[in-house]
Amino acid sequence: MFWPTLLLLPFSLAHPLHQKRDAPGSIRPLVQFANGTWVESLAVRSNGQILVTQLTVPDIVQIDPFQQDVPPKVVATLPDTLGTLGIAELEKDVFAITKGNFSLTTGLTIPQSFSLYKADLRKEDAAVVSKIVDIPEAGILNGVTTVKKGSKFLLSADSVMGVIWRINLETAEYDIVLNDTATQPPLPPTQGGFGANGVHTRDGFLYFTNSDTGFFRVPIHEDGTPAGDVEIVADFLGGDDFTFDKDGDAYVARGRVDIISKISPADEVVSLNYTNADALVLTEGSTAVKFGRTECDRKTLYVTTNGGTTGLVNGTFPQGARVLAIDL
Repeated sequence: MFWPTLLLLPFSLAHPLHQKRDAPGSIRPLVQFANGTWVESLAVRSNGQILVTQLTVPDIVQIDPFQQDVPPKVVATLPDTLGTLGIAELEKDVFAITKGNFSLTTGLTIPQSFSLYKADLRKEDAAVVSKIVDIPEAGILNGVTTVKKGSKFLLSADSVMGVIWRINLETAEYDIVLNDTATQPPLPPTQGGFGANGVHTRDGFLYFTNSDTGFFRVPIHEDGTPAGDVEIVADFLGGDDFTFDKDGDAYVARGRVDIISKISPADEVVSLNYTNADALVLTEGSTAVKFGRTECDRKTLYVTTNGGTTGLVNGTFPQGARVLAIDL
């Protein structure tokens, strides 16, 4: 998800660039935002529509991946914040979102500004936005996930403090459930260190990336507390948000090094290959990935980018953030 940067510019309207599904390994640009934008994360609704968060504006934007002429639209706006980060589905069309404020000149987070909000999109064109809880002690609330479907517990990565927060949706109580060398940044944030980033649960494990050290997992109880020791799954740099396919393969956005890695259940790590000649430029600064949810796009990996604000390809300039479709 997010990591520090010195270049964060205001949001502008995006332009749809939809194309029909192509050969496996092809990248299809769906939307490109204005120069200087940073698309941070995404969720896919049950109807196939894509929701994206942005680091420098409080809007949640919906993108139609199926219709070429449908422009992106703002479906919810969170109050009193400069940007939104992680997003997780709580129930059908109801999403938890992390938000907070950042210094646009230093790239550092603003203390005591991070909160969890809920966006209820069940009524068309009438989103209901409400606060779940403020967490003023947090350094940053980055990735967020439910412990399991229907759980009252959320888990959120704090990349600055290097911990995992647990939030009770029913009581709004919160605490730190994981503080481990695997979640901590190896350097202070003022020196560019960034710890636990993306978080997701699967089969009784919490999986998480550490931006600087790799991909990890830890067994958890139903209340989100650890049930064992943290294990390293893959040792690499630049891990951001990630997702799983139906076979248990993990796909990790690694925008700082312009790679999307596929990690098998046997911990084999490979980089995705593409048919596009400009693939590196298209995917530079990837921030998050998610598979489609309809019959026609279950093998399509949707990708968000920051346009090269991080992970800029040599000899190129930062561009507007993109939302991409990769047909696998």
